Amino acid sequence: YRRIYEQAASLGVAQRPGGTPREFSHRLTQMLDELASSGWWRTDLARLGADVRQLSDFYEQALFSPVALTRVEQKRCITAWQRMRSRFWLARIRTWQFSQERDRQQ
Repeated sequence: YRRIYEQAASLGVAQRPGGTPREFSHRLTQMLDELASSGWWRTDLARLGADVRQLSDFYEQALFSPVALTRVEQKRCITAWQRMRSRFWLARIRTWQFSQERDRQQ
């Protein structure tokens, strides 16, 4: 999950002191939804948001539940992270494009 925090920070979404994983996930997915509002990247960024939510749920379970993640859930985490890595690159590119569009409008 530390890697998600790092990737999100590169997009301008920082972990807040005292913030919960759920709050962080919500802020990150809101930002991804905004980036995915149009264009060919919409599907990939929407899927990235879904993976962020899934990993956040598993992370909370691992932290706070007396029940450990199953092997299947652990594999889902790994698979989700593998998909997310390239989609975070796309999100960074889209963030840059988004800032360029805003600059032109001002």
